[in-house]
Amino acid sequence: MRFLKIRFVIGFTTLLVSSLDAQTHARLGVEAVLGLAHRTPNQLDLPADGFQLGLRGIRPLTSHLRLILATSYTRFGSHQVPSACPAGLPCAMRAPSTVPGVDLLSLTTGLQPLVPLGPLQLRVSGTGGGYWLVSRPSQLPALAPGLEAAGSLAVPVDSRLRVLLEGRLVHLLGTAGNAASHRQVTCGIAMY
Repeated sequence: MRFLKIRFVIGFTTLLVSSLDAQTHARLGVEAVLGLAHRTPNQLDLPADGFQLGLRGIRPLTSHLRLILATSYTRFGSHQVPSACPAGLPCAMRAPSTVPGVDLLSLTTGLQPLVPLGPLQLRVSGTGGGYWLVSRPSQLPALAPGLEAAGSLAVPVDSRLRVLLEGRLVHLLGTAGNAASHRQVTCGIAMY
């Protein structure tokens, strides 16, 4: 009888753990995005274009609310800007100035409500976190807090795969905001 009890407990525990593991894997999701980023204004009030790569882990909290943990890399290259003509010198003598580029690494977390639109999903998210300005003009801090707001449309490809079209506003707080706040338009895939 004791052997039967031990076998029942082991069998029940294995079944419970397998069930929880299957539920967890069915509920977790991964999203990978690639897109364009546009920064305006920067420290010289000039626009700059760049790109963004992102990876997000998704954990549903309810059927219409999800927790997001995201990391991304955004790059804005440096570019040359003509300087104003000095008084009394011909314009050919002016030297262009270089606006330094900015590289950002971010780690953010936030919430994302889901709005079903037939087979499509509208997603609105708000996240906050830290941004590491890897290469930056010398007057900017290396770390800055920031906020993101996004809207995306998820188009189903099959039961576990979605194509994402997304627009995102990124705002860094403090002095880093002038050089690194930007807008993003991305496309990506989501697997659940």
